[in-house]
Amino acid sequence: MQSGSKWQQPCVAIADTFESDFRYRRDFYGLAYFKLAVILEGIHYRYTHGQTVGVGFDTVDTVGTVVEPLIEAGLTSLKESN
Repeated sequence: MQSGSKWQQPCVAIADTFESDFRYRRDFYGLAYFKLAVILEGIHYRYTHGQTVGVGFDTVDTVGTVVEPLIEAGLTSLKESN
C-alpha cells in the first residue's frame, strides 16, 4: 500500500479508536469476571447444600475452586483500566 493512500487514513482512525476504547472495555471485562464468579459461586453453594440435581452436576465440586481466581482477574482488569 502506498503511503498516504485513501485506505490508510480509515485504518489509522480505527486503530486510534480501539486504543482509546481499550481502557473502557477493560471495565467491562472486569465486570464480566465478577458476574461469572457470582454465577459459579451460586452453583457451588447449591451443590454443597445438595440442591443440584440432574445430569452434569456430578463434576460441580470443582466449580468453587475457580471463583477466587475470577475475582482476582476482575480486580486486576479494573485496576489496569484506571
